[in-house]
Amino acid sequence: MLIGSNNSLTYLKPSNICLRIKSWLVKCQEVDYEEQYTFWGVRYFDFRLYVNKHNHIIVKNDTHEYTIFSFYQILDYFDKRGDVVVNVTLDASFNDCMKDSYQGVEKKFKEICHIIDLIHHHVEFRGGTRKFDGKVLYKFKERTNSYNLEAICPDEWSPMYRFVTKWMPFLVRRFNRKYMDQFKDKHVFLVLNYVNRQ
Repeated sequence: MLIGSNNSLTYLKPSNICLRIKSWLVKCQEVDYEEQYTFWGVRYFDFRLYVNKHNHIIVKNDTHEYTIFSFYQILDYFDKRGDVVVNVTLDASFNDCMKDSYQGVEKKFKEICHIIDLIHHHVEFRGGTRKFDGKVLYKFKERTNSYNLEAICPDEWSPMYRFVTKWMPFLVRRFNRKYMDQFKDKHVFLVLNYVNRQ
């Protein structure tokens, strides 16, 4: 088992000041990517991206948007390590797809996927999908050094884990320990919330 982080970039501050007040409701991580990698053994990162009105790539988690200035710097860091998987998703809802500007968002997402796929040869990219329906928007190249591990994410199938993450994060360590014990002998990425609480 290797550790993954769910919604890996939600340690960032939301771009909207009003959303910062309730950002703890959607936060899944509280330490940055470098600490996740170095101290907590994370080798699978979950990037949920979107495009803002200025045509810049941002991080998104449902309605919360996070400005990111170091996107390529983060990927450069992973590329130098050579042992990281990054799952890239366009965090678009059905309502987002109905907006006039959506075609531009999808086009920019595909361009970004193409660029990172070209320049980061030592990162295994997965995903390239749209969040609400799983449609593949970009097919990443297969890497020869691929892990070929399935990603297991308790946040996707455990309502209790989601509840605890949102309302009682002080209990997340207990759940993370339980899942780590459950999957310790499995050949998977265990994708956790609050990876620093193990």
